[in-house]
Amino acid sequence: MILRDVRALLLLGLGALAGAVLPACASAQAPVARDTVAGRRDTVPSRVDTAGGRRNLPPAGRDTVRIPLPARADSMIRNDSIIQGVTPAPFVLPPDTIKAPLARAESPPLLEIGPPRIYDRAALFATGAFSLSDMLGRVPGLTSFATGVAGAPTVVASQGDLRRIRLYLDGLELDPMDPRGRGIAPVNDIPLSSLEDVRIERGADEVRVYARSWRVDRTVPFTRADVFTGDQNTNLYRAYFGRRYSHGEALQVAAEQYNAQPNNALPSSDGRQFMGRVGITRGPWSADAFAQRTERSRGRFVGQGGPDATRDTLPGGEMKRTTSYIRFGNGDAERGRWIQATASAHDYHLAARTANSSFTSLPSAADSANAAVDSSLFESQYLLTGGLTRGPVRASLAERVRVGRGLVSHVMSGR
Repeated sequence: MILRDVRALLLLGLGALAGAVLPACASAQAPVARDTVAGRRDTVPSRVDTAGGRRNLPPAGRDTVRIPLPARADSMIRNDSIIQGVTPAPFVLPPDTIKAPLARAESPPLLEIGPPRIYDRAALFATGAFSLSDMLGRVPGLTSFATGVAGAPTVVASQGDLRRIRLYLDGLELDPMDPRGRGIAPVNDIPLSSLEDVRIERGADEVRVYARSWRVDRTVPFTRADVFTGDQNTNLYRAYFGRRYSHGEALQVAAEQYNAQPNNALPSSDGRQFMGRVGITRGPWSADAFAQRTERSRGRFVGQGGPDATRDTLPGGEMKRTTSYIRFGNGDAERGRWIQATASAHDYHLAARTANSSFTSLPSAADSANAAVDSSLFESQYLLTGGLTRGPVRASLAERVRVGRGLVSHVMSGR
């Protein structure tokens, strides 16, 4: 009995020791039938949050899936080639805003000591002058004589001689047509607003002024308006417009008006100037028609002071001058081969000034200073020029024909 009790106690101690080392229950050792029902597995892969720290750890807690929504289509894109079924719009080249320039007259190089006197359009307006005569009076070597500012008679002299000035506009020489001027160049009949550049060539015997009219070469409209006012009741208004069109057409208009009254006891002086141009270019060929009209209505100027000063009187009058031409050209006078043909007409009309008041009587014929003067002059000028320009080397020929006052003259020149 003792041995049996000892054996039982030994078995119980070994069983307790095995249960302490192996926590599984003793029933686990018994054979059990296999579970054939498969459990639901999570097959959705989860993203690893890499923004929280350096280590890539799986997200804690419940697994969630975030799906980004597609961006909405841009309402500004009308024809997106990415969208299926939409044909992209064809690429259209924007039109060129710069057109071939119209023909310009030859401008000879200035060979003289010191800087040449060349004024472009910006420099002409920067001088502050109202007219070409006002600007020439500021050039060294030239002297201007004027009885006032706007509307006053003005003459320009070189070396003390009033007839040593020759004026050219687009290659056409503007001859003196005023019978009162006695051969003085018409420097008062060209407004600065209608000029593109001015070159002054000073020679040993005379001074030549080469002026070229204003041109445009862009389809963008170019406009400007100026208003000036000053003392002596002086007011000036001017405006101009220029534009080129898609097929090479050109349109330019300009207008200017001024008035002045230095003495309230005397009538005022006023003037109007108009300019217009139409043209077209086709490759190297160009054709344009130009017209410019100047109207000056000058009041009577009387000296100030005693009887001797008031005796010096300048009679008033109305002057109208019109310069127009038609020009055909090929090439540019500043480079390569070129040729131009120009036909122009020049008209001048001088008459006594019409009184503004109906109570003013007309001047009597006995008064030579106030006698009514009515004269009209007309002249035609034809110019054929051509030449070649290769770098610094230039060569040109010109044939000028004048028809007017019962005379026909031919002048051929080369340079």
